[in-house]
Amino acid sequence: MKLLEVRNLKKVYASRFSKTLTKALNGIDLEVSSGEFVAIMGESGSGKTTLLNILSGIDKMTSGEIYLNGENIALIKERDMAKFRREKIGFVFQDFNLLNSFTNKDNILLPLVLNKVKPSQMDMILRPVVTKLGIENLLNKYPFELSGGQKQRIAIARALITDPDLILADEPTGALDSKNSDELLELFEKINHDKETILMVTHSTKAASHASRVVFIKDGVLFHEIYKGDKTNEEMFVSIADTLTLLSRED
Repeated sequence: MKLLEVRNLKKVYASRFSKTLTKALNGIDLEVSSGEFVAIMGESGSGKTTLLNILSGIDKMTSGEIYLNGENIALIKERDMAKFRREKIGFVFQDFNLLNSFTNKDNILLPLVLNKVKPSQMDMILRPVVTKLGIENLLNKYPFELSGGQKQRIAIARALITDPDLILADEPTGALDSKNSDELLELFEKINHDKETILMVTHSTKAASHASRVVFIKDGVLFHEIYKGDKTNEEMFVSIADTLTLLSRED
């Protein structure tokens, strides 16, 4: 089932001090099915982070259409956008975006608080999420007491707590060492196997090799895509590396 549909998406930035126009996205067409794990790759400035920001409603498109579960994002009023993001989209950021003055439990529950969920319901919603992520013993600690890998697990729990339609991850392994990166990617695979839909922007070939599909963006357009199919992570790694080499030779 089609969960996300992007049609002819364009984003043009105008400079305040000149008439120069920068085309960050120049006609992106993309479909993501429910339960897919898709990685987006491309060099810095290719448009991949712009795409993620527009999908989340943080940035606005210049033209095009985006549908999430059949709902046209462009038609959502500004005053309703924050509620839409809280309920429909879960975020996982490179730098975690946790509040150090809140316990980890309170960080995870914050989207439910903002959605005015009754306190009596929160623990029922929280329990299966923290059990799945293995973070029960971290709930009463604070983010500054945790390792990078533990912080990212708290951030993932916060992303999952509202049972969103789509999880957007922006360089989720970027601030982690090799061991914690591997653990996080295995966790993403586990979450995806539970039918969660993940769209991840990454520079890491290793991170992308865990996805079921990799989309490559170059100069604001979709350049190529690879489906994992029956490939192992190692075989997917080689396919991605070959495509990145081809991308660099196209300059």
